[in-house]
Amino acid sequence: MNRDQAKNELDCMVGELAKCCKPPEALWPSREVLQSIEDAVMHLIATDRKKPPSQPWKAFRLLNRRMPSLRIVLRINNVVKHALEVLENVGESPVQKLAQQEREGDRKLWRELEQLRENLSSARAIDWAQHEKALAQFSRTQTIELASDH
Repeated sequence: MNRDQAKNELDCMVGELAKCCKPPEALWPSREVLQSIEDAVMHLIATDRKKPPSQPWKAFRLLNRRMPSLRIVLRINNVVKHALEVLENVGESPVQKLAQQEREGDRKLWRELEQLRENLSSARAIDWAQHEKALAQFSRTQTIELASDH
């Protein structure tokens, strides 16, 4: 692959990367995508240097200086910024909130959920109807409908 093709491919990959960590999915890119970007950066740097940079981040900075039109550092920093914003907006999970509740029914549900982590088959022994109120507080509609045993 020649230098121009590699640059164009990297530009496309980083463009796709910009779609990550944005609502509604807000997914972090896969390891393969990140590795492909790093490989492309290292390939482009290798065409100019005999010895590759000791750290990949140095290659990104070097490529950013040599090919400013890619804006690679800015674009990757933006993905990280979006990821941090998503994490800040998510807040605590319902399970974390449940663990902090003071009511006895909530604490009992928390203990039973902890048992499920250790032994999933213990779910059959739990009387879920007694936890209806505790579970409903985490529903958008503040209600739940328990499944029947049919």
